[in-house]
Amino acid sequence: MGSGNWLLALVAASPLLLPLKGLLQGSLRSMTWAGYLVMLYLVIGITEAWSNPAQRIPALIQTLLVVVFVVSLLIFSRRKQPG
Repeated sequence: MGSGNWLLALVAASPLLLPLKGLLQGSLRSMTWAGYLVMLYLVIGITEAWSNPAQRIPALIQTLLVVVFVVSLLIFSRRKQPG
């Protein structure tokens, strides 16, 4: 993997840092926005898995990570609800 690929991966993953502060503080609003944000990665992963056989395994791993993240957000937000 060349240095250009690492730079591209860094740029592609950098939007995930936007809600990080709120997630670490346990903010329900940040969890909601993080869930919306990772849906873009879900769409990209499914599209790549479907259309690019050479990238199928990494795309499925990406899709699995998004699903695990969203399920984790759901579980944590249910426990965090006031009342």
